[in-house]
Order: sequence, then C-alpha cells, then structure tokens
Amino acid sequence: MPVTVTETFYSAVGTEVSSTVQVVVVKQDNYAIYVGLGLVAFIVGATSFALRMYVRKIMTKSFGVDDWILVAAFVSRIQNGASEGSALMGCRVSLIRIATAAFFLRVVPEKILYTWHRLVLIGIVALYSVFSIIVGFVLMAQCGTSWYEIDFKLVTDRCFNAQTMYELLYGHGICTAVSDWLMTLVPIIVVFRNAISPRTKRTAAPIILLAAVGGIVSIVRIPFSKYFILYGAQSMNHFMIWLTLALFECCITISATSLVATRPLMQKVFGSKDGERGFVSTLLPYQERQQGASPNSSTPLRATPMSNTPMSTAKNTPKMQLSPTIESDSRGSRASGS
Repeated sequence: MPVTVTETFYSAVGTEVSSTVQVVVVKQDNYAIYVGLGLVAFIVGATSFALRMYVRKIMTKSFGVDDWILVAAFVSRIQNGASEGSALMGCRVSLIRIATAAFFLRVVPEKILYTWHRLVLIGIVALYSVFSIIVGFVLMAQCGTSWYEIDFKLVTDRCFNAQTMYELLYGHGICTAVSDWLMTLVPIIVVFRNAISPRTKRTAAPIILLAAVGGIVSIVRIPFSKYFILYGAQSMNHFMIWLTLALFECCITISATSLVATRPLMQKVFGSKDGERGFVSTLLPYQERQQGASPNSSTPLRATPMSNTPMSTAKNTPKMQLSPTIESDSRGSRASGS
C-alpha cells in the first residue's frame, strides 16, 4: 500500500536531499520482475535489429548510412546498459532518433508536396539531438572537470543542486515524448495521403502502432525522471521502474525502425501475390523487376522514375502500318472519287 515517508535521499553527487514522498513499499524479490521485463525488451530489440542487418547487408546488399547509425546506437545501448551509470545517454538516444529519421527521409517521397514533412523530421532530430547532448554533457560535467569520476562516482559539493537536475531531466523527458509522437505522426500522414490499397495500409498499421507505443512509454516515464539521479531506500524501486521504461522505449524504437525494413525477408518466407506492393515499396520510388523475372525471384530490382503521365499516349503510340495492297486500293478509290 502507498505510504507517506520523510526520507533523506542521496543524489548521484553525494548531496543530501530531504523530501517527503509517497511511495509503494515493495519486496526485494520484485526486482526480478524488472530484470525479466528488461530482458524481454532487449531480446525483442536485438532480434529485430539482427533481422534488419541480415536483410540490408546480405539479402538486398543496400547497407546505408541509417544502418551504420543504428549499429552505433545499438552498441551504445549495450555498453551503457552494462555500465554503472548512463551519463552518455544523450549520445545514445540521439543516435536512435537520427537513425529513425534517416530511414523516414528515404521513405518520404522527394516531391514538393512532401517538402514540409522532410523539414519537420530534420528539425525535430536536430533540436532533440542538440538538447540531448547538452543534457548528457551536464550529467558528466556537473561537478567540474573530474573526468575520471564520470558515471555516478562523483562525491563533491561543487555540483548543481538537485532541483536544477530535476528540471533538466523533466525537460528532456518531455522533449523525448514530443519528438517521438511527431516522428510517429509524420509517417502516418505520408502513408494515408498516398493512394495505396487498404491491404498496404493494414501492413503499415502494426509498425505505426509500435511507434505509438514507444511514444506512450516515453510519457509514462516522465514522472520517474528524477530518480535517475537519486539514491535512497525507497527511491530504488522507482529508479528500477524508470530504468525498465527507458529500456522498453529504446528497444521499441529500434524494433519499429528495424521491422519496417525486413519486408524482403517476409516476402521470401511467406511469399507475396503478384502485383501487390508493401508499405515501404509503396512509398519509395517505383521499382519493377527485370523483364522475364518471376514475382518471387531474387532477380535485382530496376528502378524507374515516377511519372504522372499515362504509360501510353497518342504521341508515342506507333502509327498503324497498312499493307501495300490496301494502301494502293485506298489511293485508287480516292483517285476515282476525284
């Protein structure tokens, strides 16, 4: 049951912070639940990441900049998760958003109609990355230039006060939630403004829903942000909740970005009907297989430019050639008529 207690917390920098809080006293055994949930999130994210790497590197051989950025984000997530602290989280979360935006920029058509969509994505990622790096730098250098004391090993009275750090972390949490939702809504607008089939929209819906879940998790995590820098008997439970939600948010974002790029693998495993095109291929420039290739073959795709004109017009349609006999008869009839 919730109980109200007055407790002396110890921040990451060793400063005492007395506060009256309402907490839920939990058993130590419940920490195993958080570890289990975090492990599930990591397995799902790692599996999705591995499938994307297989598709882009081996199947399609189209390993791009967004893939390298996602690799850096995933490696950073593993390294930070295994360390004592997460003072370098600003770089990690920025890399994840940059990788997501890089993929969306490849998906959003380069047309005048979608110019503002691309600018919104670039603006969101730029602002969020700058703010996240600033937050990460403050967490590392809040007590001066003792770089060997990074990651919760700072014990000094020359640091920012706890209230300042609370406001900074709350602001970063709000910025994360806003950026997640904006980066979810922009692809929704692009998908449903395209003239695509209901089946294709149903294919895109689970990916967009997964991204929306990540946005919800980022909102739920905001109230627990202050426990990122607090230690105490009761605050440890809240810190574990914050840490689990942060891991879920990270893995959901990686999964959504990865699964949307695995369509070639899904086609190979489950097959596809001739003439039907999926979510990503619908938004990317039109592609057709080389002449004579079967629908499900591994023959490379040949990109052709989009065109709003009909496939055949009167200008490029060849004229009907008459046989010599018919042509001479028609000339004779015109001569007799004259």
